[in-house]
Amino acid sequence: MYAKSDSGKNGEHSKNSPVVVIKGKNDDSFDLGDDVETDTLYLLRTATGVAVYYMDIDEDFSTGKPVPHMDISSTTLAEAVAAVTAAEAALVVVEDAAGNASVDVTAAEAEVTAAQGVLDTANIAVTAAQIALADAEAAATVAAFEGTIATLIAEDTDLEVRITGNENITLTIGNIEISLGEDTNGFIMLGTEEEEAESNDVVVDGKAIGTKENDVMDYYGIIIENPEDNSDEDKVVLKIPSEQVYAKISVLGSEEDSNVVTANKPTPAELNITKITDGQISTALDKNLIVVGGSCVNTLAAELLGGAFCGAEFTTNTGVGPGQVLIQTFDRGNGNIATLVAGYDAADTVRGVEYLKNNNLNIAVGDKIIV
Repeated sequence: MYAKSDSGKNGEHSKNSPVVVIKGKNDDSFDLGDDVETDTLYLLRTATGVAVYYMDIDEDFSTGKPVPHMDISSTTLAEAVAAVTAAEAALVVVEDAAGNASVDVTAAEAEVTAAQGVLDTANIAVTAAQIALADAEAAATVAAFEGTIATLIAEDTDLEVRITGNENITLTIGNIEISLGEDTNGFIMLGTEEEEAESNDVVVDGKAIGTKENDVMDYYGIIIENPEDNSDEDKVVLKIPSEQVYAKISVLGSEEDSNVVTANKPTPAELNITKITDGQISTALDKNLIVVGGSCVNTLAAELLGGAFCGAEFTTNTGVGPGQVLIQTFDRGNGNIATLVAGYDAADTVRGVEYLKNNNLNIAVGDKIIV
């Protein structure tokens, strides 16, 4: 995904209007419903929301140009915008009346009293109109809109693509939120600063990652590549797996040794695993855990390692460098343990999960391996 002002062959609006372009790898990357598929979506900011266009791959309706798909807008917002316009017009009328009354006051001393009454009435009307304008502008600000625009498909992976907004517009793909910035002409950037990475440019599972230097992987296995570098260029690059990434790991305490983790490719029924996100860790205080992800992006990983280490600092504190992954078991107290799988970057973490899936490991509390 990237925001740009496209002056190429992108249809009527894109010649003059900044748009957001969402580009997939394949011709059928996006399912729009009614047997319509495409590799490219375009988002155009409108007065009441967002207009969505798509590249007509099959040329059913055009020849190599975007065609309208849908509008994500708010009736409330449209009404609020109309109210602002009406209130502004009313304000002009009553201000003119107040001005005329003021002239009458100074021009005819004999009619001062009557003219002053007209002026007072007009000034009251001005105040009322100003209040009405402020109320209308506030309504226009808070009126929200939202809607699903497509389904992103990568083999067995289906992710909902949504637009939500009021003061700020957010593009959501799965559980990844991308902030779309705009000026008076339309979408021109991510966040609030053009060509400047900001933490809230990209949010994953509720955590701002727009200024992270290394790849970030979400719980599904989607990799957000080089968030900071790409945000600097007002774009987001996602690497989406063909199916959700799972770690088939059993965490089994036994009478002989309750501090050993065994990874042995059990069946899903044997696993009895509940997936939780970073923000749900308080619900698993009495559980044995598999913690997937580095301390830079995972709160519990940072707790286990003693700090939210990133990049070179992660290497200094763990001994794990580029191309490597740490697998280590920790004592969480109260008889519970946690096994951490943390790569130097997101791709290394994925490789670590695969290593656990394909090898029988016995990792006691305090033990660790680097692969």
